[in-house]
Amino acid sequence: MNITIESFAEEIKNCIEEKLRVEKEEYTVSLLEKTKNNDIKLHGIAIRPEGLNAVPLIYLENYYDSYLDGRSVEDISDGIISLSAELRKEAPAFRMPDLEDDSIKDRLRVRLVNTFTNTDTLQKMVRRDVGCGFTLTPYIDLPESSGINGIIQVTKDLAKAMGYDERQLMETALDNSASMDPAYLKRISELVRGDDCEDLLKAEARGEDSILVLGHESTEFGAVALFYPGMRQRISEIVGGDYYVLPSSVHEILIVPDNGEYSSTQLMQMVMAVNKNELMPQDKLADKVLLYRSDLALLTVAEDMERESMLDIAR
Repeated sequence: MNITIESFAEEIKNCIEEKLRVEKEEYTVSLLEKTKNNDIKLHGIAIRPEGLNAVPLIYLENYYDSYLDGRSVEDISDGIISLSAELRKEAPAFRMPDLEDDSIKDRLRVRLVNTFTNTDTLQKMVRRDVGCGFTLTPYIDLPESSGINGIIQVTKDLAKAMGYDERQLMETALDNSASMDPAYLKRISELVRGDDCEDLLKAEARGEDSILVLGHESTEFGAVALFYPGMRQRISEIVGGDYYVLPSSVHEILIVPDNGEYSSTQLMQMVMAVNKNELMPQDKLADKVLLYRSDLALLTVAEDMERESMLDIAR
């Protein structure tokens, strides 16, 4: 079966429209394409009753997979209609926040993305390059009272329309994230066992040699905590020197003390295995390992540092 997801989406749209014609209420059925992290494009469908400004967007990728496995278009359409109705009942009416209100500045946050897998998106975004192939981008965290759980990415055009200086906007977003979404650093062994986890950022520095998890309290986009002011140096104090960073997920990253137990090659294999087997493509951050050198206060790609060391030896 060679049907594309775009053709599948059109079939679903047509089937849903046909089913809804028997309803007394008027509906508009729309297909939308959304670009997510890593420039991944997802296909969504929205069923909008007359009079509603915004409705849930239901992504079609999983339905497409079930269709390829033999599920019928009619059965899938019935499921989408029921889910859309259920989600509309659960969600309050959407209210777009006033983006020109000064209070919106309090909702600015920042997240970390891969520079090279987001080239299309980053062309229009307010952004800051932080090295090692990563970029910080600001977003507006929509309040729960708005009726949806989501974000508004801050493009250059939006920043201009809001009257914000891009540099100051980035500073505000980063400060807000650090203060409103506090970072944590916990032992992965305690998290796996479900134990009460000590936050090592709140403890005294002490040569910690466990594998650690770094994130922040809102859970989403927690990898950005690595770039909170003073964070990389603070981690170095806790582990007692150099450490590796495994930037696998946009939500959490692993910190591995450079105590000789693991090589960068082993850690690279670990990152690639997690990315391939355990993460959704849009949650992936990078297939690389970073190294923080405490003597240089420098974060670099481990492979680059090792290559430079080999060149020094050769010289």
